[in-house]
Amino acid sequence: MKIAIAITLGTALAAGLSAGARSFGFSPQNLTLSPWRDGLYVQTWNNGLLENKSHVRNSGAPAQLELWDFSGRVRLANTGKYSPTVAVHSLYLGLDSNTALLPHQLVNDAMSVGMPLGKFAGWGFGVSVGAGYAGNSPFNDSHAVYGMARVVVQRRLSRCDQLAVFLDYNGNRQLLPDAPLPALEIEHKQPHLRWMLGFPDEDVRWRPLPRLAIHVDYQPVVSGVADIEYRLLRWLHVFGKFESSSWAFHLDYYSSTQRVFFAISRIEGGLRLFAWRKRLAVEVGGGYAFNQTLGEGYDARDEHTVSQIANSAFALVTLAVRF
Repeated sequence: MKIAIAITLGTALAAGLSAGARSFGFSPQNLTLSPWRDGLYVQTWNNGLLENKSHVRNSGAPAQLELWDFSGRVRLANTGKYSPTVAVHSLYLGLDSNTALLPHQLVNDAMSVGMPLGKFAGWGFGVSVGAGYAGNSPFNDSHAVYGMARVVVQRRLSRCDQLAVFLDYNGNRQLLPDAPLPALEIEHKQPHLRWMLGFPDEDVRWRPLPRLAIHVDYQPVVSGVADIEYRLLRWLHVFGKFESSSWAFHLDYYSSTQRVFFAISRIEGGLRLFAWRKRLAVEVGGGYAFNQTLGEGYDARDEHTVSQIANSAFALVTLAVRF
């Protein structure tokens, strides 16, 4: 079977420069209000996926999925762990098919600006605002433009624990996009265990053995990632990963209250190679994509499946750099 190749380039500067264990589509709202490490001013994450030629199960028409995803942020000034930040996200889904059951392409581009507002009575305050476009006809459909805003307050509960409370608005959210939603997260950090529980994000990073690392991240409706990594040598790790992702878009021939949802699940495994004091990482692997569906509806509560792309194999290469 012919295997297609996907190549991704970028700087991965989050927890430990793991070349994998991160889902497609970092939220720019999250990136603007996330803490910075000392000495860092730019971060980017790049993912790509190009599948084998496949077909649409409804009609038998040929189809091939091409997915490219970029997220990044820039630190505007060093005001400490939390600094003024600009973050961007760009997602491209190419659906190479001649059937009317699939749009030719789907695009989501967004930008946010966030900044800390200071501390009052032991609570830290921050705010982020932004806008984006999610549709099939880039910047040619006013109904595909959406706004974003977030207010967050944080408080350290102990040396290892922190509480965060959000009020979040995202006009392209898959569930209740027209309403601001509250959120609450409790984060716990230890040398070999970090977990964050609450709503909407749950994340666990655990190192049960010196050479073994496990990462699980879940956001209801949006995404789920489970990654296990074993260090063979200081510069060579082996990994296996499951990932499920979903996104919402507005088509230019739809009414203002109708959207499409594209979902994909995949399993993959391979090698991660590190060099230059782990500032350079290369991931080489292969995988299998399944549950590739296109649905319609206003939000996740009334979504119904319209078409489905057959399962397909892919190969994945990732290059990550930090400085």
